[in-house]
Amino acid sequence: MTPEEWQRVESALELDPKSRSAFVDSACANDEKLRREVLSLLSDQKQPDRFLEEPALKMVRQQITQEQAQRQQEAELALLGKTISHYRILEKLGGGGMGVVYKAEDTRLHRFVALKFLPEGMTQDEQALERFKREAQAASALNHPHICTIHDIGEYEGGPFIVMELLEGSTLKHRISGMPLSPELVVELGVHISDALDAAHDKGIFHRDIKPANIFVTKRDEAKLLDFGLAKLAGATAEAAAGQDPPTATTDTLRVHDLTLPGARMGTAPYMSPEQVRGEPVDARSDLFSIGAVLYEMATGQPAFAGETTGQTREAILTQEPASPHKLNPRVPAAVEGVITKALKKKLPDRYECAAELRADLIRVRGERGRRWIRRAALAAVLLLALLVGFGWRFGWLRPGVCAMAKYGLSWFFPWQIFRLILNKSTSLME
Repeated sequence: MTPEEWQRVESALELDPKSRSAFVDSACANDEKLRREVLSLLSDQKQPDRFLEEPALKMVRQQITQEQAQRQQEAELALLGKTISHYRILEKLGGGGMGVVYKAEDTRLHRFVALKFLPEGMTQDEQALERFKREAQAASALNHPHICTIHDIGEYEGGPFIVMELLEGSTLKHRISGMPLSPELVVELGVHISDALDAAHDKGIFHRDIKPANIFVTKRDEAKLLDFGLAKLAGATAEAAAGQDPPTATTDTLRVHDLTLPGARMGTAPYMSPEQVRGEPVDARSDLFSIGAVLYEMATGQPAFAGETTGQTREAILTQEPASPHKLNPRVPAAVEGVITKALKKKLPDRYECAAELRADLIRVRGERGRRWIRRAALAAVLLLALLVGFGWRFGWLRPGVCAMAKYGLSWFFPWQIFRLILNKSTSLME
C-alpha cells in the first residue's frame, strides 16, 4: 500500500464496527493478505489494552512500507533494458508518490524521452489511475514552451505510462534547497511560470498543485511546469452534476473528470490558497496565490507558510502574514517584494486577477532592473573615462592630441564640449 492508502486504513479507526469491513475491503483492494492482517488488528478492538497500541501500529506500518519498497525495487530493476512498445528503458531518473520516471530511447524517432509509470502498488487504485490519465490529457492539450510536452500515452501489464520530453536539470525544489536564488533568476522563472499558467488558464485549466517539486528548471535556467494530475477544468463540476460524461480532449478544448468531492482539499499544504484550505471552489486566482508562495520561497529560501503539522500550516495560510522577504534576504528588491505580497493576498479581490497581470508586473520589474544596470554601467564607464583623461592630462599624454583635435575641428569624432567638461571635472579632482 502507498502512504495515502495506509492513511485510509488508519481512518477505519474512526468508523463504527459495521462500516469498517467494507472500508478495509476498499482500501486493501487486490491484496487479500493485507486485508486479513488489517481486519485481524481491527478485531482486537474488544481488548482495549492491546488494540493498535502506537508501537504496534508503527511496527505494522513499517513492515508494510518495507515490503512495498522491496516489491517496487524489484519491479523497477525488471524494467531496465526492456523495450515497451517502441521505447527501450535505459535508467531510472527518479520517483515520487504519483509516479516513477525512467529515461528511455524512442527506437522509431531515435531520440531520448522520459517514461512515467504509476508506482506498483497504485495500478489498481481507480482514483490514482484517473489522476494519472488526467495529467496526460491536461498537459497534452497545452502546447507551450514552459509546460513539459506529452508525446504519448500507453499501457504496460495493465498499468498506464506517459511518454514525456526528457528534461535536463533539476526540480525547483532541489534548486532552492533552503537557499535563496538571485533576484534576477526569481523574476525570470516567475515570468516563465506565470506565462505557462496563463496558457493553461486560457484553456480553462486550473493546475491546483503549483509547488517547487512540480516546476523543473533546465540547465539553461528555463522553467517547465509539470504534473497536471490535480488539474481541474472550469465547468467540469457542473457537467458531472448534470450527469453528463465530459467530452474527450480535442485540439481546441479539453474536458476531464473532476475528482474533487465537495469540501475536499486538493493541493500541497504549504502552497495551497486560502480557498483551497477551506475546501471552497477555486479559479485561476488560486494558482496565482500558489505562485506567490513559490516566488517567496525562491526569494528567501524559506516557505511562506510553515508549521509543525499540516493543520498548523493551513492555519497559518488562513490567519498569518509571512515575514517580509526583504528582511529575510536583503537582496530582494522592493519591486519584487511588492509582486510577491500582492500574489499572496488572502482576499480574492486584493490578489492578481489573472496570470497575465502577474506576468506583466514581473516583466516590468525585469525591465526596470535592466535599465538600472545600464545606467550603472554607463556611469561607471564615464567615471573610468574621466579618470583616464585626468591621468592623461596630468602627465601630458593627451595635450598634443587635444590640441590637434581642436585645430582641425574633429568634434564629430569626440564632442569637444563633453570632453572639456569631463577633463575639467577630472583635473579638478586630481589637484
